[in-house]
Amino acid sequence: MPFDPNGPRIQTNVDPRTLLPGEQTSLSAGRLNTQLELLGSKPPIPRYTPIRVTRPGVVYDGHHGVRAAIQLQNRPITVEIMEGINIPPGEVPISEMPIR
Repeated sequence: MPFDPNGPRIQTNVDPRTLLPGEQTSLSAGRLNTQLELLGSKPPIPRYTPIRVTRPGVVYDGHHGVRAAIQLQNRPITVEIMEGINIPPGEVPISEMPIR
């Protein structure tokens, strides 16, 4: 299901493609690989914290987890809306961020 900016603070089964990138401009290969291993395991090992986003759906913390979920056939994720944080969306979609 898509992220709902008017929905509850914790949302489950969110389509990772419906989130916007934050200020991060690239992703660490090591951190991305760790997230891919966790989410891609059988059964998947969930993150210990939800992906943190602003009310409009801009990722504040968890870009690597979002990218891993997208790469794993858009695996649904859990997000937590962080009230009072206002960051502009980045220009490069998370699925296209360069990996360093």
